[in-house]
Order: sequence, then structure tokens, then C-alpha cells
Amino acid sequence: MTDASGLVPDEGMQLERTSLAWQRVALGLVAASLAAGRGLEDVFGLAAWGVAGIGVTAAVCLFFTTNKRYRSGRRHLSHIDPGSLPTGARTVLATAALTALVGGAAFFFLLTSS
Repeated sequence: MTDASGLVPDEGMQLERTSLAWQRVALGLVAASLAAGRGLEDVFGLAAWGVAGIGVTAAVCLFFTTNKRYRSGRRHLSHIDPGSLPTGARTVLATAALTALVGGAAFFFLLTSS
């Protein structure tokens, strides 16, 4: 099947690229959380590792959520499950909320450390 320009569409590749991008976000969140925990341990003690733990937990949840969405999309594209494909708004909203939470916690720690 070709489109009007004669090119073959890359069915499913958009899904794979999006999934890989979210996996990179999750990996970056793990790395940043662990680096922040290690770097702020001297200043904030165990609380720094608590915030790092929240970040790592969020990254693990993000990884599994996007992996589940990718598998659902592949089933949808292969007509195994031709139902409507769910939107990814919850993943984006949860990631934004957790990022704001970790940023707010870091800001609070900086204000109270003086």
C-alpha cells in the first residue's frame, strides 16, 4: 500500500519511536534521581534519597506504562485488537505532575537548608 506520493507508510514505526523516546525519558529520570540523591546526601541526608526514590519509582512506572501502551498499539495496528487506541494523555500528565513534585521538593529543600 502506498500513499499519494508513492511512498510506503511506516506503519507502527511512529509507535516504536515514541515508545523509545519515553524509555529514554525514564532512563534519564533514573540517572538524574540517583545523581541528585548522591549529590545532595551531604546536605539533606536521608531526605535526598527519599526524593531520589520517588524519581526512580516514577521512572519504573513510566517505563511499564509506555511499554504497555506500545504493545496495545501494536495489537491495534496488526488488527488483533481493532478497538479504539487509547490516548496517552495520562502518561504525559503523570510525568508532568511527578516532575513538578520533585522540582517543588528540591525547591523546598533549598529554601529550608539555610
